Amino acid sequence: MIFLVILGFGLIVVVEVPSLICRQYWRELVVFSFFIFVGLLLTVFLTLGVELPYIDVELTKLITGLGEALGLKPG
Repeated sequence: MIFLVILGFGLIVVVEVPSLICRQYWRELVVFSFFIFVGLLLTVFLTLGVELPYIDVELTKLITGLGEALGLKPG
């Protein structure tokens, strides 16, 4: 199963990276590589059965705090 995950991510990289390099989009390549790496890492962990923590509560607190700091009202 992990082989299929790596194969899928590898296919995405093979399709997307050459055009980024050809157009010399170096910043986009760095961001793309970061997200592909994080996505691959999380997907492999899930495939291996590792329980990942839910971050929705912390993410909601962060976004609400940022909104309040900017003077925005929730709802």
